[in-house]
Amino acid sequence: MSLHHFSISFLMFFLLFSSFAFAQEEESFGTEAILQVIIYVLSFVAIVYAFNTIGIIGSVLVYIIFAIVFFSTIYILHLAINFFGIELGEFTLDVWAHLLFYSGMLLFAGASRKISKYNTDPMLSPRDITILGISAAWWVALIALIIPLNPFVNLYAGTLIDTSGAIHFIAFGIALYAAVQVNNMKKIVGKLISNSIIYFLISIVFLGLIHLWELLTESWKVISLPDTVIESTELVLFTIAMISFILAFRSIKKAYHNE
Repeated sequence: MSLHHFSISFLMFFLLFSSFAFAQEEESFGTEAILQVIIYVLSFVAIVYAFNTIGIIGSVLVYIIFAIVFFSTIYILHLAINFFGIELGEFTLDVWAHLLFYSGMLLFAGASRKISKYNTDPMLSPRDITILGISAAWWVALIALIIPLNPFVNLYAGTLIDTSGAIHFIAFGIALYAAVQVNNMKKIVGKLISNSIIYFLISIVFLGLIHLWELLTESWKVISLPDTVIESTELVLFTIAMISFILAFRSIKKAYHNE
């Protein structure tokens, strides 16, 4: 089976799974549900594009694929929880979403550092395999531990750790570090990658804006809006970030074919 046919088959299965999950909610066909389906589709498309770009700029794209998986898991986790009817504290979900974000952004920053060295080796080095192996194990651990650790983590809901927005400020710091690494690529790499830098930066900005929005609406409650509006706005910001990832990969492929 070709990658194209596999992609279509997987996408159809995932959309079917999504529809069943949303059927568990009262607002099955609401804006939030539609946006979540769009996110799952775009995340999958971004990963497929990244795979198709590995032959152009090397195995460094595997880091970005892992990063996108971590970012997307934030929303897939919500989908699975709704589908299986799992009850978890809101603070637990918030903490886990941030742990996934930190991990994905650090992997993205690592990819940027490797691209800065213009490493186009299609093979992963032993160091790469170790880092990615640890990342995969960490991803599995996050999924496996969210339920057993929920009672402990949720004890801190409403405390200063929750209301101060500390976890959001950590996200800002890591996103800033990743943005600096991406921006530094302009000084080193050629036209093949430099055209995509703006799209990678846009992705980072909009992923960071999600945390600014959460800080103002959920932690500090400076802006008071219905939960559906807050969540839908986050999904729109994430959608723009995923589109920017796709445009970045398309830019790399276009520059490669024009050389």
